[in-house]
Amino acid sequence: MDYSKFREKIINWEKYPGCIKIPRSPIINKGYPGSFNLSFTEGPFMDRYGKYQDIDSDFIFSTIQAVIRPEDIFESLMKSPDRYLGVFEMADVYGSINLKEKIDTSEIHKKQLTSLISLFNSLGIRRNRIYFKYCAGGDIKEITENKYNFDFYVPEDIITKDILLELGIHENNIIPDKTRNSFLSLFLNKPTPWGYRIEIEIDVSSQQKKLLDVATIEYLVWTPIFKGRADSKNIVGLKDISHSITLSVVGLERLFMASEGLNDIREIDYLKYYYRSIADKNKHQGELIRALHFICSDVNYFGLKIGKHRGWIMNRMAREIDVDIDQLKTLLEINAKNQPWHSYLKDGIESTISFIKQYRTKAISK
Repeated sequence: MDYSKFREKIINWEKYPGCIKIPRSPIINKGYPGSFNLSFTEGPFMDRYGKYQDIDSDFIFSTIQAVIRPEDIFESLMKSPDRYLGVFEMADVYGSINLKEKIDTSEIHKKQLTSLISLFNSLGIRRNRIYFKYCAGGDIKEITENKYNFDFYVPEDIITKDILLELGIHENNIIPDKTRNSFLSLFLNKPTPWGYRIEIEIDVSSQQKKLLDVATIEYLVWTPIFKGRADSKNIVGLKDISHSITLSVVGLERLFMASEGLNDIREIDYLKYYYRSIADKNKHQGELIRALHFICSDVNYFGLKIGKHRGWIMNRMAREIDVDIDQLKTLLEINAKNQPWHSYLKDGIESTISFIKQYRTKAISK
């Protein structure tokens, strides 16, 4: 299966009843002021509600989001280029399910887990290769490493553990965790619901175990209580959420890598020829180029404003690129051609070249 067909399989996977397909959010959106799209739900939520909680209508949607994380580009990508990308895709599996009424979400959560495991099995990934990291409970101070210091004890996520055992997952593959990896506790410029997060990894080695993080499932249970202004520093407790939110999301390239038995994410078909066209000495620049190509194309297509902080990040990326203009144009053309599902990349080639030429310090000849 090539990546394009794999992508279509995810898009057409059975969703929660009433789920609608929506366009992806622009890489620059209201969910992340000063940065790029970092996750899955924030853009659609801001467009629909203008907030993340106290929702007043049901919103059940499916899409594929493009994601750019600066920390990946400047840190993780340099350490592990075999599993990180400068720009990658995230997709729901069973749908992002947001209901205005408070209901018992355990059945929906079970369907999210069942759907995800079924998808993995359809890709040839057996249950014994799948590992689930779930919240073992604990004091909020311990779990958040003192980021939040109010008194609250988080119960163990026994619902997830029991469902996984019922679905045939061996207890050795269900890993208790007491960190924010398994407990969602955020403040994204606006109050954000908190709750349980299940991190899913797949063993991608035929010999010594080697786990690859490919997916997450979330179901949100609480909402912060503030003393004074709604700010992360003013959170003094948690109360039960007044609505229902569950979500399952996969990193498409990583899941494809695991399903196809690839050792390097750059061996995915839509990336392979691109990287074979880059000289070895410039390979670390490949994802900087792809990320800037996506940003500049989105700016053109959606009529976006970059802003000062985003511009600083982009300038830093551009200054590290020193391939000549002819090769740069060729790489951008390959990148656009190999991703026909992002048709606007073709129209962003010239603006990407112009941006890189303007800000990098090492001159390149025409």
